[in-house]
Amino acid sequence: MKVAIYCRLSREDEDKLHENDESESIQNQKSMLINYSIERKWDIYKIYCDEDYSGIDSQRPEFNELIQDAQNHKFDIVLCKTQSRFTRDMELVEKYLHNKFIEWNIRFVSLVDHVDTQDKGNKKSRSIPLSQRIIVENTHEPIIEKEQFWKIQRLFKSKARTCKTGEVHIFANKLICLDCKAKLYKCQNSKGYVYFSCSNSRTSIKICSRHSIGYENLENLITQKIKEKINDYFDFENIDNKLFEENTIDSENLQSAIKQKDKMEKDISILLDAIKNLYIDKAKGNITEDLFAELNNSFLNDKEEKENRLNYLKIKISNIEREKEDIGEIANKKQNIIDKLKNLNTINFDIVNSFIDYIEIGDKFNNTQDIVIHWNF
Repeated sequence: MKVAIYCRLSREDEDKLHENDESESIQNQKSMLINYSIERKWDIYKIYCDEDYSGIDSQRPEFNELIQDAQNHKFDIVLCKTQSRFTRDMELVEKYLHNKFIEWNIRFVSLVDHVDTQDKGNKKSRSIPLSQRIIVENTHEPIIEKEQFWKIQRLFKSKARTCKTGEVHIFANKLICLDCKAKLYKCQNSKGYVYFSCSNSRTSIKICSRHSIGYENLENLITQKIKEKINDYFDFENIDNKLFEENTIDSENLQSAIKQKDKMEKDISILLDAIKNLYIDKAKGNITEDLFAELNNSFLNDKEEKENRLNYLKIKISNIEREKEDIGEIANKKQNIIDKLKNLNTINFDIVNSFIDYIEIGDKFNNTQDIVIHWNF
């Protein structure tokens, strides 16, 4: 099966680095769709990409090239991140997804919102008001399994989006909407209040509500939850001191080097005895001069190699032992780390990333809000 990948970036996107650069959003779309195609062993025919074009613009050059190639059946599948990346114009949805693609025997698949024109029961490509939607899970085989979906999400954690200051905020790529599973983005109002909001609430058709939560409120909550997790999970009194030794200290390497050194010293001792006996045999006339010279040179060369190896091992052992920390230093390091964990008052990106896989943010209802934390352990 040949697949055509289509990516689009709107003019409103704020993540542009330079007018000639591809944005992180485009890179993410490409990476996600390529991985999805590879997982299904689809051959990628071409990647079509329109940058700085609105989803309602029917004059997008790469979009129109894709349509022309689809009509000529140069591929079997059109793959997008979401249906809205393909088009926001419902007339074009009706024209291509529900008519022309079927006529041309082209399958349309969008990854995140699970549109698949091959699935006769799939209604997600049609515009249905949010209030009229009924979601019943696990009633048919999904286009992408939940485990695979989250696996893809984790691939992009190392590509955390930076703020305008160039810094990565502590919840970068960690927040998703509890209902629609879209990302929550960091926002700031005219009064300087910083909060997070569901990305699908910012689209023109408002397919989801805001699911808003203040940055400071969320930071305080997650700090407290991480402290609780630390106290519940770690048995501080019984942590092995070896965990606090430097990584350069390798006990197995040290023991191996000592065994090699002992063996090398034994081999050199044997060689010295052999050389001594060789001289005795020569003096007694038991061997010829030529044989003596040949054996003596061989023994001496072997002895020199082993002595060089022995010196190397002695230096290696000395370096490893020198790097060892004494018990007092290890105990102090251990206590300092434990004190920091027990008295955790602030968190940063590294701490959040170490403890938390992702966080689902629910909508506010009657002054309550569901927040589901998925831990890494």
